[in-house]
Amino acid sequence: SQIFRATFAPSTFRGYQAISHLLREDQDLASELLARAREQNGPKSLVRGSPKTAFGVQVNVISRQETFLAFRRSMTVGEHQGLWMLGCGETMSESDLLESTPESGRLSIVSFCQRALREEVGLEPSNYGEIHISWLGLNLQEGSNLLVAHVESNLSEGQIERRISQCPGTQEMTELDWYSFRNGRIKDLIKEMELSGIASKRRTKPL
Repeated sequence: SQIFRATFAPSTFRGYQAISHLLREDQDLASELLARAREQNGPKSLVRGSPKTAFGVQVNVISRQETFLAFRRSMTVGEHQGLWMLGCGETMSESDLLESTPESGRLSIVSFCQRALREEVGLEPSNYGEIHISWLGLNLQEGSNLLVAHVESNLSEGQIERRISQCPGTQEMTELDWYSFRNGRIKDLIKEMELSGIASKRRTKPL
């Protein structure tokens, strides 16, 4: 089997948040990093000279009805207020990884995704199938590595919602909704995600 490994500079979560804030506020700096990434040797030089960073995962949750889960972030959180997010997410700095696995200093991508699913959606490995990774790269807006994955649950929308209601990790969310792959709402949701703070016109469920 193939093994993927990613490395990044040692950092604290507070440092990661500071850099993310800087990139959002300083558009000239963000544009410079994007231009470097597009150069022939840009990606290598960008990674070698990058600021302290973190590793994030975003896991899309698909219900038994073949609908996928979306959360709306609270207006009281520190960043991305009111933004609709697909699935659940988790961000860890290098120091967090070392604390979680002191023997090797490593955390597998699978266990990382499982942690996000457990803490924010209340799902255990027995509640979903294989974790499918569809994208991995640098998130220049956040100054971090980002992995996007998908899981198909054997639970219904209602069963997942009951599990979510018991999760402490949902305090940053105010609403949830389910979207079908076949109802044409995907493009609308993507537009809403691009326009931070714009809510869905569709009826949603408060958390």
